[in-house]
Formats: sequence, structure tokens, C-alpha cells
Amino acid sequence: MFGFTYEGPQAILYRCVWIPGLASGALLAALPIADRLTPNDPNIGVLLRSIGIFALGLSTLATILFVALLFFRDVPRSVKLRAFAAAIFPYIVGAILWLVATTAAHRIGHT
Repeated sequence: MFGFTYEGPQAILYRCVWIPGLASGALLAALPIADRLTPNDPNIGVLLRSIGIFALGLSTLATILFVALLFFRDVPRSVKLRAFAAAIFPYIVGAILWLVATTAAHRIGHT
């Protein structure tokens, strides 16, 4: 009926993990680019900061939902690994951005 098929709670929970995980990773990756492209306005800075906090909240949500997915015994291991990769993606993006920022600050401080 209407082209919909039934999906179990595990499939829905898996989608609830990877959508916020990838969205928050994309937001975290886009924030430094948006910061460079926008003018130096305090209001835009506050907006970008609130978007960053929202992205961190999405990554926390993805992590909590991933932990909930672990309690289902009938979920295949491949789905759990894909959900883990989606849940860890924002933290990997954040770590890379942190490394770039600290390396750039270290280079600027010594030149």
C-alpha cells in the first residue's frame, strides 16, 4: 500500500544513527569554511557557534542511539559496524580539525 514496506525497529534505529552522525560531521567540516568566507561580524560568529553546538548535540545523539542499537541481539554485525562508523564520524572530523588548528597555531607562534 502506497509503496511503503515494513522496516523493523533495528533498521529505523540504524537510520537514526547514521543520519545525525553524518549530518553533524558535515556541519563540523563546513564551519571553518563558513567562518573564513563570512565577514567579521559578531552576529555571524554567534550563529556559527550555535551551529557548532547543534552539531555536537547531533553527534551525541548519534552516539546514544548507537549504544541503544548495541542492545539488539538480532542486528547483524555489519550493520553495527556501519552504525559505529557513522557514530564516530563527527569525532574523527573534530579531531582532524583540532589537529589542523593546533598545527596552524603552532606554526604561527614560531614564525
